[in-house]
Amino acid sequence: MHRYYKIEDGNHVDSYYDRHTTELRPILPCHRAALEALEDWVEEGNDPPKSKLVSRPQSTAPAGEANRCSLGKGTKYSADGASATP
Repeated sequence: MHRYYKIEDGNHVDSYYDRHTTELRPILPCHRAALEALEDWVEEGNDPPKSKLVSRPQSTAPAGEANRCSLGKGTKYSADGASATP
Protein backbone atom coordinates (compact mmCIF):
# COMPACT_ATOMS: atom_id res chain seq x y z
CA MET A 1 0.00 0.00 0.00
CA HIS A 2 1.24 3.49 -0.77
CA ARG A 3 0.19 7.08 -1.27
CA TYR A 4 1.32 9.54 -3.92
CA TYR A 5 0.94 13.29 -3.46
CA LYS A 6 1.77 15.61 -6.33
CA ILE A 7 2.37 19.15 -5.07
CA GLU A 8 1.05 21.85 -7.42
CA ASP A 9 3.95 24.16 -8.39
CA GLY A 10 6.16 22.10 -6.08
CA ASN A 11 9.84 22.90 -6.23
CA HIS A 12 12.68 20.57 -5.28
CA VAL A 13 15.04 23.47 -4.64
CA ASP A 14 13.27 25.55 -2.01
CA SER A 15 15.90 28.29 -2.07
CA TYR A 16 14.55 29.37 -5.51
CA TYR A 17 11.23 30.24 -3.89
CA ASP A 18 12.55 33.56 -2.54
CA ARG A 19 13.03 34.84 -6.09
CA HIS A 20 10.03 33.16 -7.72
CA THR A 21 7.16 33.33 -5.21
CA THR A 22 4.46 33.51 -7.90
CA GLU A 23 5.74 30.54 -9.94
CA LEU A 24 7.00 28.10 -7.29
CA ARG A 25 5.91 26.54 -4.03
CA PRO A 26 8.33 25.22 -1.39
CA ILE A 27 7.97 21.50 -0.99
CA LEU A 28 9.51 21.00 2.48
CA PRO A 29 6.28 21.77 4.41
CA CYS A 30 4.44 19.19 2.27
CA HIS A 31 7.20 16.62 2.87
CA ARG A 32 6.72 17.16 6.59
CA ALA A 33 2.93 16.84 6.33
CA ALA A 34 3.34 13.59 4.38
CA LEU A 35 5.78 12.22 6.95
CA GLU A 36 3.40 13.11 9.78
CA ALA A 37 0.62 11.28 7.89
CA LEU A 38 2.91 8.25 7.45
CA GLU A 39 3.80 8.29 11.15
CA ASP A 40 0.11 8.45 12.10
CA TRP A 41 -0.62 5.58 9.69
CA VAL A 42 2.15 3.31 11.02
CA GLU A 43 1.91 4.12 14.72
CA GLU A 44 -1.82 4.77 15.16
CA GLY A 45 -3.38 2.82 12.27
CA ASN A 46 -5.12 5.91 10.84
CA ASP A 47 -5.26 5.84 7.04
CA PRO A 48 -3.62 8.87 5.44
CA PRO A 49 -5.44 10.98 2.84
CA LYS A 50 -5.84 9.29 -0.54
CA SER A 51 -3.30 9.96 -3.30
CA LYS A 52 -4.03 13.28 -4.98
CA LEU A 53 -2.83 16.58 -6.35
CA VAL A 54 -2.26 18.96 -3.43
CA SER A 55 -3.47 22.29 -4.78
CA ARG A 56 -1.63 25.49 -4.08
CA PRO A 57 -3.52 27.69 -1.58
CA GLN A 58 -5.14 30.67 -3.29
CA SER A 59 -4.65 33.37 -0.69
CA THR A 60 -1.49 32.45 1.19
CA ALA A 61 1.22 35.07 1.66
CA PRO A 62 4.73 33.88 0.73
CA ALA A 63 5.83 33.61 4.37
CA GLY A 64 2.82 31.44 5.21
CA GLU A 65 3.22 29.24 2.17
CA ALA A 66 6.85 28.58 3.07
CA ASN A 67 5.79 27.20 6.48
CA ARG A 68 2.49 25.37 5.94
CA CYS A 69 0.97 22.55 3.92
CA SER A 70 -2.24 20.57 4.22
CA LEU A 71 -2.82 17.19 2.57
CA GLY A 72 -6.45 17.18 3.68
CA LYS A 73 -8.31 14.88 6.11
CA GLY A 74 -6.75 16.69 9.08
CA THR A 75 -3.19 16.06 7.92
CA LYS A 76 -1.26 19.30 7.90
CA TYR A 77 2.05 20.79 8.87
CA SER A 78 2.61 24.27 10.24
CA ALA A 79 6.06 25.46 11.33
CA ASP A 80 4.61 28.49 13.10
CA GLY A 81 1.63 26.80 14.77
CA ALA A 82 -0.89 28.61 12.54
CA SER A 83 -3.69 26.80 10.75
CA ALA A 84 -2.62 25.10 7.51
CA THR A 85 -5.76 25.32 5.43
CA PRO A 86 -5.95 23.40 2.15
